[in-house]
Amino acid sequence: RDLDYEAAAPLLRGDQFALFDNLDKDNALRSLALVRSFGLKPILVFDSGAGWIADTLAEMRGLVALSGRVPSKPRLDDEDDRNDYSAVVTYFNEVQAGAELERKGIRFAYAPSSSGSALEGIRTYVAAGLSRDAALASMTTVPASALGVERQVGKVAKGYLANLVVVEGDLFAPSGRVVLTVHEGKPSANELPKRRDSEELKPATPMKLMPPDYSVFPRPAETKPAFRLFKNATVWTMSSAGILTGADVLIRDGKIVAVGKNLQAPAGCEVVDATGLHISPGVLDAHSHTAIAGGVNEGSNLVTIECRIQDVINPDDVNIYRQLAGGTVGALMLHGSANPIGGQSITVKWRWGQPAEKFPIEGAPPGVKFALGQNPIREDEGRRRGEEPAPATDRPRTRMGVMDTIRKAFDDALDYRAQWDAYRKGLTKVEPRKNLQLEAILEVLDGERKIHSHGYRSDELLALLRLAEQYGIRVATLQHVLEGYKIADEMAKHGVGGSTFADWWGYKLEAYDAIPENAAMMWERGVVTSVNSDSNDQARRLNFEAAKSIRYGGVSPEVALSFVTIQPAKQLGIDRWTGSIEPGKDADIVLWSAPPTSVFARCLQTYVDGVKLFDVEHDRAERERRLKVLEEAKKLFSEKPAESDGSAKTEDEGAEPPTALPLPAIKGQPGNSRYPRKPVVIAGATIHPMTGAPFTGDVLIGPDGRIAAVGKVQRPKDAVVVNGSGKHLYPGMIDPNTTLGLYEIGQVPVSDDRSERGDFNARLQAAIAINPTSETIGVARAAGILTAVSAPTGGTVSGQAALISLDGFTWEDLVYTPSFALVLNVGASERALEQMDEWIRDAREYRKQRQAAAAGQIPPVDVNEDLEAVEAVADGKMPLIVSVSTPSIVEKVINWCTERKISFILVGGPELVEVADLLAKTQTPVAISGTTGVPSGEDPYDYDYTAPAKLRAAGVKFCFTTRDAHNVRYLRDLAGFAAAWGMDPLEAERAVTLYPAEMLGLGDRLGSIEVGKEGTLILMDGPILETASRVERAWIQGRELQLVNRQTILRDLYRSRPRLANGGK
Repeated sequence: RDLDYEAAAPLLRGDQFALFDNLDKDNALRSLALVRSFGLKPILVFDSGAGWIADTLAEMRGLVALSGRVPSKPRLDDEDDRNDYSAVVTYFNEVQAGAELERKGIRFAYAPSSSGSALEGIRTYVAAGLSRDAALASMTTVPASALGVERQVGKVAKGYLANLVVVEGDLFAPSGRVVLTVHEGKPSANELPKRRDSEELKPATPMKLMPPDYSVFPRPAETKPAFRLFKNATVWTMSSAGILTGADVLIRDGKIVAVGKNLQAPAGCEVVDATGLHISPGVLDAHSHTAIAGGVNEGSNLVTIECRIQDVINPDDVNIYRQLAGGTVGALMLHGSANPIGGQSITVKWRWGQPAEKFPIEGAPPGVKFALGQNPIREDEGRRRGEEPAPATDRPRTRMGVMDTIRKAFDDALDYRAQWDAYRKGLTKVEPRKNLQLEAILEVLDGERKIHSHGYRSDELLALLRLAEQYGIRVATLQHVLEGYKIADEMAKHGVGGSTFADWWGYKLEAYDAIPENAAMMWERGVVTSVNSDSNDQARRLNFEAAKSIRYGGVSPEVALSFVTIQPAKQLGIDRWTGSIEPGKDADIVLWSAPPTSVFARCLQTYVDGVKLFDVEHDRAERERRLKVLEEAKKLFSEKPAESDGSAKTEDEGAEPPTALPLPAIKGQPGNSRYPRKPVVIAGATIHPMTGAPFTGDVLIGPDGRIAAVGKVQRPKDAVVVNGSGKHLYPGMIDPNTTLGLYEIGQVPVSDDRSERGDFNARLQAAIAINPTSETIGVARAAGILTAVSAPTGGTVSGQAALISLDGFTWEDLVYTPSFALVLNVGASERALEQMDEWIRDAREYRKQRQAAAAGQIPPVDVNEDLEAVEAVADGKMPLIVSVSTPSIVEKVINWCTERKISFILVGGPELVEVADLLAKTQTPVAISGTTGVPSGEDPYDYDYTAPAKLRAAGVKFCFTTRDAHNVRYLRDLAGFAAAWGMDPLEAERAVTLYPAEMLGLGDRLGSIEVGKEGTLILMDGPILETASRVERAWIQGRELQLVNRQTILRDLYRSRPRLANGGK
């Protein structure tokens, strides 16, 4: 006997309603999918979103109910850029939900979410256009009819139950009042309250409204497939045709019709002059968690293959639009990695503006997410300091246990099949209970559902391949696969694809052997390879991520682009339709401003199935439309417009803001200056001096480590001569805010020395904790970052940052000064500044006490190194590094520092562009990070990208910083992106060389190639801003560096691995 089934049987027969409560648009559509699957009779109670899907609801069998939960009227400020357009649109949509359903002919019930103000929602609907008849019916006849009691309740008529409501005034006006209820003839009170005056009984006032808008924002550029001929472009076909110059592409009805030269436009075809542009296939992301509603992990079980990502697609996730703006047209949407066997994946195209059911690619092989290693284990060894131990679970604790879980699931599925076979053959009379989990695993074992497995280490990845082979199946892709280069031959033989990151590493122990050549090395050995995002951030520029394989792996630009086009298409089994530009394939194409593997490539238009979903000009128009909507909303929301002649000013307004104090010049030398060196001549290179235009010439670095001559130089007899012909010589790059040497491996607490306990650690010096042989230093050095600030983190005052040179055998070799600056984390609140004032007062009192004790006036006073550090700041001897998280606090920080005559560097993100004028007027030293990040809220897709150009145009002299350890090598990429998005290229180069040097007090020593400055230089095979360019050699004060690190050693070791005999058999 199955009690669960017996309880559900009336529901499945339609004898009972299936109540779906607290719905929004997407959850309602998911509920309707269940209704259709099982033939249910639904009641859908909406909190929001009913108007969006009114057409769908009109075709539904069942009852629609509105809860009356209307959002509050949005608060709109003067600055429209910061106002919430979505909140405005949602507000007007929701207040008109009742009227919208009535317009569509949908009779709905009113089901208030609160008994305390039960009539508030329906009154709002009436004020927003719902007819009184429909409003009254929603509380009477409609629910009565739906519930099958329409002959008993819902009307005031003979024979009906005496369920009555007595109202004073208008039921649908805010002034209306229920004075008596009668339930089956029994009144709720013996007498009525005193009547109010007629003036108090005001009628309902219609609301001022904007029409409902159920479109996504930003809207797609077009909604129908284009009939268009693109002429004279450079076409990256990603097919055997290669890269075609001066070529044409014809698209029609969602398909690519023709590719070639001198194509003729058919009648009625629009012709687009694409001269100077590049056309590529749409970018595909083989590992995405974008647009998944409600979280990516179902963590309730070790095996959750019965869960389906396709059920929780959020088609309105703005990250879809942002990815289209970067040329990404589709993705493999994956479950998370909490389980050895996770949920079912789905391959989609980003069909922005369409409902969720339109996203899956028809015919794409179904998949499932597996996960190996640390994530499905999730034991407490990897917790961060201060976290409570994780509760005991039945999860495996080892890789052995994870593999055993997968094997057991396979065996259970085969046993399940055997039970059904026995039942069907009559060998048993008990029908097995249907098990969706095991049936899905059988799909895997039958080869119908493809495995996409998360994993990092080569041992576990190879073990999964061998396990799959034991069961006669093939793994489709290994995801992340950061050690794929170690088992590339085995992967190629198995036929598994490798989908990896371009250069992520070190964020966990499993990722410590990651190398940026991984993609190239897998491809070299015959593995179908892709570069993925696993991120809403990098999914917007996957072409750039793929291009890193040119820099690190030495592949051609065409091969690099294949890592995000045709090769992921092959991995996902959709290359019949997309991934290359060939006649008959889907018109998934991107128009670029430059070669798609160049940092200067900007996506201009993106087509999915021939529909132009993104266009830069349309995007600008959408921004203007947003502002117009907000302006109109402000007019509707305000009783009368605010009047101002613009003359009112605050007491300080109009006064010139104070000028920030520059940091003092650094006089000390790093310990590595003690080592002997010979004169160096770098001959015939293209010299980028940073003080002017580049030129071809020589640079002589003397034995003292300083530049002795630039241009035509006399070569000393004992000089080391370097042939720089065809190369580019730059000053070494400088990152002014890192954690280099303090942080080795993510999720390994003993390797993390960034943050000490407590809120006030002014005495602590990062310098003594810097590991000079840290791989983070070696990797940054190989990328051309030769000088940096290594700073502690955490708390309000983290400690003292060290200014370091990235070469040496001891931390003393690296350090210019161990007390370069005190780190103050302000964030978004003034509280940190108030605390600093308290500490400064304490420090001054401490000094008085110490002086008095030294004079014998009072007993000895204990040394307090925290207060001595603060005293050094207050006396102007040690500057501050001040980090902020919001532009609203910046003026207070500047005023606080300048009033106290404290020099400082301001560290923040792209949002500092909001106070660009202030920063320029005060000449505040700024280090900016995160300029390739995901925009906040409704900020435009290019908000972060364009922030550096806007800051510089406003007169802000700033530099870039990564604020990282593992990713310091991204520093030049920040500059490259800034140049691609409007910043003068020379200014972008200066922002990683000259400007940080000047900001740190090293302007007379580093940052440019001039006589008398230190010979801290890098020699590259191409321009510093270009993605493909590599650092080939580097010098610090004339001493050549070894650009060797763990990653280069692993690269060389596995590149030299002998090929397996007989193809690995």
